[in-house]
Amino acid sequence: MERFWRILNEQATMAQEQRILNNISMSGIERYQALLKTYPFIEQRLPQKHIASFLGMTPVFLSQIRKELVKM
Repeated sequence: MERFWRILNEQATMAQEQRILNNISMSGIERYQALLKTYPFIEQRLPQKHIASFLGMTPVFLSQIRKELVKM
């Protein structure tokens, strides 16, 4: 049981560190695209304000990114 929780904790720590690294090194558009690649149906399941919060940006900025991606 201890091994299971240790592995689970290690995976959570690695995911958190990767998220922090992405917030530092990637632009907003890149973070949003990476999120959609990892979780393709997240837009249908969560409100925009929660997605924006997860990505470390405001809902207004996320809306601008989505608008820009539609134009592409």
